[in-house]
Amino acid sequence: GFLCSQGLCIVGDCRKTADCKGGQICRKNKCSSCAQDTECVFGNICEKGKCVAGCRQNTQCRSGQVCNTTTKTCTGCVRNTDCAGGLICKNNTCKGCILDKDCDTGRICQQSLGLIGVCRRNAECNNGKICQQFQCISCTVDRQCDTGMICLSGACKTGDCRNNSDCKDGKLCKKNLCSSCANDGECAFGQICLSARCRQGDCRKDSDCRSGRICVKNVCTPCATNADCPSGKKCVQGGCQ
Repeated sequence: GFLCSQGLCIVGDCRKTADCKGGQICRKNKCSSCAQDTECVFGNICEKGKCVAGCRQNTQCRSGQVCNTTTKTCTGCVRNTDCAGGLICKNNTCKGCILDKDCDTGRICQQSLGLIGVCRRNAECNNGKICQQFQCISCTVDRQCDTGMICLSGACKTGDCRNNSDCKDGKLCKKNLCSSCANDGECAFGQICLSARCRQGDCRKDSDCRSGRICVKNVCTPCATNADCPSGKKCVQGGCQ
């Protein structure tokens, strides 16, 4: 229970903590129980009066490590945010991701790295938005939308037309979809609705025509001979009278 200090024998059993055992520290040349973490050497904490390997915060760990406050141990990582460069934390080690679910919310796995993003394709976006550079954004032109959709007010919506000229084969643009006509009034001037399609024409029968003209292939046409006119009428200057 004595040691030599400056030529004198004094009561004590240590000069430094390394001289003590069982997790004790050297205090005033006496191996004693610790009271706080700062009395222990780096990498140790005071638990129940003894210095033991462990941590309570990252500063108690070596560079490149973090403190798992649940287990009070230093490790490579605890959560994805502990890793740099888009790596994820798996089994307390920073590694490359494999699946999107390996990454935190708002990130996707791209080339083994968790990059900021929420989508890869338009179908993964809501409210008609499109996917560009892994982000859901508003569209600006039709070609950014999927097949069968057009860009309307910044959103991709079901449709293939904005006006009748966008439609083919006599169809009309109704609610941004090329559709069949229902009556002549839906067709453009000089057209009528025939078999649900807008076709060039202005008549279906002779009585639809004026000035004695006759209906030929749905177009009011001047007569050429008496034979063109109904029974009892003659062709006079292109009109049946």
